[in-house]
Formats: sequence, C-alpha cells, structure tokens
Amino acid sequence: MKKDNLTTGAWGAICAGLIFGANSIVVKYANIDGISVPLLAFYQYFFALIYFGLKLLRQPSSVGDRIPRNPLMKNPFNWVAGVAGASTGLFYYWSIRMTTPSVAALGLFQYPWIIFLLGLIFSHHRFFTKNIFNVLALWVGTFLLIGTNLNHEPVLGMLCGLIAGVSFAIYLWSLQYVSKHRFTQLFIIGLSAVIAFSVSFTHMSAWHSIFAWHNVIFGLVTSLMGQIVTFELLMFAGKRLHSTLLGTLTTTELPAAMILSWLIWGPRPSLLQICGLIIMVLAIVWMKIAEGSQDGEPIDKGGRLSEGAEDNPL
Repeated sequence: MKKDNLTTGAWGAICAGLIFGANSIVVKYANIDGISVPLLAFYQYFFALIYFGLKLLRQPSSVGDRIPRNPLMKNPFNWVAGVAGASTGLFYYWSIRMTTPSVAALGLFQYPWIIFLLGLIFSHHRFFTKNIFNVLALWVGTFLLIGTNLNHEPVLGMLCGLIAGVSFAIYLWSLQYVSKHRFTQLFIIGLSAVIAFSVSFTHMSAWHSIFAWHNVIFGLVTSLMGQIVTFELLMFAGKRLHSTLLGTLTTTELPAAMILSWLIWGPRPSLLQICGLIIMVLAIVWMKIAEGSQDGEPIDKGGRLSEGAEDNPL
C-alpha cells in the first residue's frame, strides 16, 4: 500500500510539472497578445474560485472534516500556502513577460534546493547521498539547458524568476501540512485571489479589455493549467510524497517548457542544451525508480507523511 501511494503521488507530481511547463508557453503567448500580468492573474483566480466553490457545494458536509483538532483558520500552513501560491504566479508571469519562459524557469527551478533545506531544517527529513547527487544532477542539467541564454536578459526579469522559485518551494513544502478539511482548497485559493486581486486593481489600465473574448479564453486556459488542474495534482501528491521527492518530480516542467520552446520559436538546440535535457530527464527517472526503496522518511503506512510530522514540522 505504501509503495502504491508513493507511485500514484509521484505520477501526480510529474503530471503537474508537465502542465506547468505547457502553461508557461501559453502565458508567453498571452503576453505577446498584449494581455497584462495583473489581468491574467485576475482571470486565473476568478475561474479557480468558481471551480473550487462549485466543488465545495457538491461535497457532502462530512468529507474532509475527519480531523477537527486542526482548525482551518489556526493552521499557519494554510496561510503560507495561499500567500506563496499568489507570489509564485505573479512573479513567474512577470519574469516570463520580461524575459522568456526558459530564462524565467532558471529562477523558478532554484526551488529543489530550497525545498531540500526546508525539509532538512524544519521537517527533520533524512536525506541520503543519492538525494544530494540527484539534486546536483538537476542543477547541472538546468544550467546546461538555459545557462547559455542569459546574455542581455533584464536583471529585473531574472530576479522575478528567482523570487518565484523561492515562493514555489515554500508553496510545495507547505502543502504537506495544510489542514485535512473540506474548506482547505477554497481557503488557499481564496487567500491567493485576494492578493492577486489587490495587485490587479492597481493596474486599472488593463481593465478596458477585460471582457474581450480572446482575453477570457487565455485566462480560462491559464487558470485550468496554472491553478485548477495543477493545484489538484499537487494537493494529491503532497500528501503522499516527502518534500524532496515532490520537488524533484515536478521539475518535468523545465524539459516540457524547453522542448515546446524549441518547437515553437526555435532556434535548434545546441549540444550542451541537449546534454542538459538528457541529464535532467535521467535524474527524474532515477528518482522515480528509487522512490519505493527509500526508508527512514517520515511517511506512514499509507504513503503519507507521518501524523506527528504533518501536524508539527517546527
């Protein structure tokens, strides 16, 4: 049962990464089409709120209320996930707008290192030598893929990507400790929406085209790919995987974004970029194969984090 839960959680994380990678291409197309980042954020959370609100109405009142000892409002990780989720989306979209999806991903993909440290310091995870080598392989592959594309890129755009990476690491890590409650998803999305709406309303010049049909379509697609589907997959995976494995498997986003970028915009990849892609894919596959053999992690018999670790990582 433990191995089955780990396997399904791993595939959920891999799929989330692939969808994130495809979404970065959609966001760049939306930017080229003239849609501002605040307006995209508005659409993204507007449709997400509708989805999770309807989902909540369809659930029986008893679903997700099995652990009342951890009230929704009193769990700090619910708040952390909401703030970090909004910060990730806004800064990543700004980085894509100012640079390219591949350069923005360079900052975003600092998150495996940050998750590694968060798990080590706060969650008291045990890390094996193969975990360290795996993260190093991901790091080398990432910089071979996109490290040659940094010439003449705006510093502010790269900084936004780095902030997005820090936020995404905190977001992924916090998902392991959010409340098991039927209102959790709506609470996190709602908090992210408040932050995104606050930023959106400071850019009123974008609102003249809010009802344009092509803007709405772009917004709906980015909401599905960047919030709804990926949030469901990450919530599913976050309850079954420890932070290092979760962060490692979602790095499928970068190969997906790079391959799509090469196919759509070119140019043809260099030998170093191809080597970087191969290294990243091999590192991800290596972690996937090794997932069932790891022991000493704070995961219970169902493949989730142990109850004590989930309630009090600090």
